[in-house]
Amino acid sequence: MKTRVLTTIVILILSLSISQSSALIESHTPEELYDIYDIIVLGEILDYADMGTVSLYDVKVIRYLKNSQSGEILQVIGSGVHGKMMWIEDSTVFEIGERAVLYLENDDDTLRIGPYSFSTQLDIENPYWYFPYRWIMILGTIIGIIAFLVWRKRK
Repeated sequence: MKTRVLTTIVILILSLSISQSSALIESHTPEELYDIYDIIVLGEILDYADMGTVSLYDVKVIRYLKNSQSGEILQVIGSGVHGKMMWIEDSTVFEIGERAVLYLENDDDTLRIGPYSFSTQLDIENPYWYFPYRWIMILGTIIGIIAFLVWRKRK
C-alpha cells in the first residue's frame, strides 16, 4: 500500500513538473522587455481581421511608452485567431474595445505584437483569458493516475 501511494505521488509530481516545464517563452523583467522591443504602446483595439493563423488589428494609440510614431492608429499583426479554442503559448488575441499594453517588433515596416503583450482589463466574457489549459493538464494527470492504479491492481 505504501508503495502504491508513493508511486502515485511521484507520478503526480512528475506529470505536473513536465506540464509546467514545457514553456517556450522566457521570463523577462520589464526593463529587459523595454530593451528588446522596438515600440511599446498602451492602445485600444478598434477592429481586427482574422487571416489564417494570425490576426490584423487596428489599434488606437492611447500613449506611446517607447519610440513615439507619427500615427494615432497603428495596424499590427498578432499571432492567434479569434473563435478558435486552442491554446498557443505565444498567441496574442484581443477583442474590440479591449485596452492592452502592446510590445511591438518592427519587421520591415510590419509591426508584430510580441508574446509579452497583455490586456489591461479583465473581461470574463472573453474565453481567452481563462482558457482552461491548466485544468486540462491537471485532469489528464488525474486520469493517468487512475489508469495506472487500475492497471496495477489488475497485475
